[in-house]
Amino acid sequence: MASSRLVQPQTPASPWAFSVPEFVRGAIIAWAAFVVVASLTHGSILAWDFARASDEQSPLTTLLASIYLAVFSLPWMLPWTVAGLVIGAPIAFGIGRLLRRERRRAVHLLAFATLGFLVGLAFLLLQGWVTGETHPRYPLAILLGGLIASASVAFGWWATMSLSRRRDAAHQDRSGAVMSPVPGSPSSAA
Repeated sequence: MASSRLVQPQTPASPWAFSVPEFVRGAIIAWAAFVVVASLTHGSILAWDFARASDEQSPLTTLLASIYLAVFSLPWMLPWTVAGLVIGAPIAFGIGRLLRRERRRAVHLLAFATLGFLVGLAFLLLQGWVTGETHPRYPLAILLGGLIASASVAFGWWATMSLSRRRDAAHQDRSGAVMSPVPGSPSSAA
């Protein structure tokens, strides 16, 4: 049974073309990165607030409280993040298709980071509106969440691109097939 990576979508005209499995992997990496970082950040901020408000200033207690609160925030966070994934993924797919001929990595990273920021911001604003959030630091939380989403989506693209390029180079070495090298990628090092 042939792997989907053996049929490589990259061509000289479209050096950043991607397969559907590559796209799905990137979307899942971005989503998982956001969930982990956002829940740990949320838990840490709450634990720090609780530690400041009480006499308990032990770093170990604050760390344990951060982890506990991060896990506790997951049931509240997961539905919103899945909705963001479902809405953002088709947009990301379209951006990826539009950029498949663009050779500069920075352009891709900037495009996906911007998408992550805008989708993150939109969903945090929607979540605040639906839940009636009135905490005085909520605007800062929206900005922080948008930045985490931005970094997560860019990381999802970068991690998938790196893994795909390494697999392409390994496949090229085994099969002797010539791929369209992208400047700076492992497959262009020869």
